Amino acid sequence: PLVSDLKKLWAGVEIDLPGMTMKTTIRCALLGVACDLPAARKTGGFLSYTANLGCSRCFEKFSCGFGKRNDYSNFDRNKWKMRSNAQHRADVEKLTECTTITQRHKKESELGCRYSVLLDLPYYRPIEMLLIDGMHNLYLGTAKHFARDIWINKNHLNSEKLAKVEEKLKNSVVPAG
Repeated sequence: PLVSDLKKLWAGVEIDLPGMTMKTTIRCALLGVACDLPAARKTGGFLSYTANLGCSRCFEKFSCGFGKRNDYSNFDRNKWKMRSNAQHRADVEKLTECTTITQRHKKESELGCRYSVLLDLPYYRPIEMLLIDGMHNLYLGTAKHFARDIWINKNHLNSEKLAKVEEKLKNSVVPAG
């Protein structure tokens, strides 16, 4: 129902305004979607962040296996093939050719996308319009997980380097507000 209403508002709706003799046309659009990561994947038409093609910004494959955690160690971002809204929509369109659920799931895994009703909005660009709510990350301990489990436990950040980071943070000026 929301998408149907948004389509009508995008085309323009005439309304009577108090004190006006003529009708006024108004237009509205969805400017962005702010949500946590799992919701962002669903509303944008992407696979879960745990999938091999789980990123909503690029096509980098993060290998994983049954019972294993994804390997996110390839951070040479210059070599990543970035997603585009046109390609994302074309890939989602390819899913309509699937005749069985199994075939569709296989194709979704290959392409790293799935259908979202928001893609019915002609102006919706999920790669640019999805905003990840940072408070969820703080609440869920994502930063702590990266710092402790990835940077420190895998020796990317030793206690010496951590002390330097803490010193820089301590000496940085935070504007009063």
